[in-house]
Amino acid sequence: MKRMCKRFYLLLSVIFVSGLIFVFSGNALAYDGYQNPIRVYLNETSTAPSVTVKQGTYQVVNSGGTVTKTVNAGSSVTLAAGSKLSSVNGDGRFSYGSYEYRGDLTYKSGYVVNTVGLEQYLYSVVMLEIGGYAPGIEALKAQAVAARSYACLKLKTPRNAAYYDILNSTSDQVYRGCSGESEDTAVGKRVHAAVDATAGLVMYYNGALVNAIYMANAGGCTEDASNVWGGDCGYLQGIPCPWDALPFEGDAGSYKSMKMPTGYEWTVTMSFADLAAKLGYGGTITDVSVSHGGSVSDYAKTVTVTGTAGAASFSGTAFRAKLGLRSANLDIVVGKSVAAYKTLSLQYVTSSSFATTFSTSGKMIMINGRGYGHSVGMSQWSACVMAYQGKDYRYILNYFYNQDQNNNNLKIETYK
Repeated sequence: MKRMCKRFYLLLSVIFVSGLIFVFSGNALAYDGYQNPIRVYLNETSTAPSVTVKQGTYQVVNSGGTVTKTVNAGSSVTLAAGSKLSSVNGDGRFSYGSYEYRGDLTYKSGYVVNTVGLEQYLYSVVMLEIGGYAPGIEALKAQAVAARSYACLKLKTPRNAAYYDILNSTSDQVYRGCSGESEDTAVGKRVHAAVDATAGLVMYYNGALVNAIYMANAGGCTEDASNVWGGDCGYLQGIPCPWDALPFEGDAGSYKSMKMPTGYEWTVTMSFADLAAKLGYGGTITDVSVSHGGSVSDYAKTVTVTGTAGAASFSGTAFRAKLGLRSANLDIVVGKSVAAYKTLSLQYVTSSSFATTFSTSGKMIMINGRGYGHSVGMSQWSACVMAYQGKDYRYILNYFYNQDQNNNNLKIETYK
């Protein structure tokens, strides 16, 4: 028995010494427990990123997995190519560029990527996408579930499988780390509460994750995804959004005010010469026409200009992008001359800019539009009004992502 005890303690000693060798030989002790970690693209650069640790302890880990440096709060470090700044306990924060972030930072192949837990990622996204003007918590919950569903789809189908899952801009979802959370404000705390209250919940449609697209204001009616980007999707169909035109009483934590519809109706006037320049049309434009062919709303399927260089057609999406319009839910009125519309156009541009914008004589157009965004999926403005009227987040999500509600195709469940 005594011999067995001696052998046991000898074994423990070997294990302990081996552990010391492991710890001090430069092997990483990095935290790897982020719940549903998501890799967020921050930047692409050939310049080694300089990072300052704001909270907690970090380790710099090289491409071979060896710890090369320990960095405590208040200290800075420049990451070499292929390295990672890894939080030891998972509670770290660091600053990079103009913003502060939770989680880890990786610099590989020129990509600067923030790895963070999904729920923490959503604190920033929900705040930046809708938090500043959403009344009450139900619209925030709807946004949290939609944003989480979208992000989880990117986890399954990453933007760049080798390096990152999702972009930090409107190309995916706006994200600025904890700098975007406004966590010490009443609104920020309410956003945290909405994310926490729906933690893990996503939408499935017929068993598949929902591509939960959303936009600011649909202008009274959303559009079929097939008319905007091509391809059919059972849950991204055009439906009426009468709430887009209605105001609601906002509550940004410490104040309340009546919020009027943002981007519901808008008008842009432009000369044919300016239009040609923005579209890159190589001749003089003589006419413009819009086809709504099959759209549910007034979404422009095709905009065609004709002139001395022949006819040129643009999809509604491309036309919107080239002119910087709020949406492609539009129609166009052609005027006989700039002078004929001078009085009307001055309602939408300042007198000082009139001379520059309309200096070229000839025909002009008036673009009458509605909405703000791509017109597909959930209208955030309608979600706010619906919440203000007493609808809960499940009702809001079912309205926008489950057009055939009688068949109950949409399920709001924990991500799996």
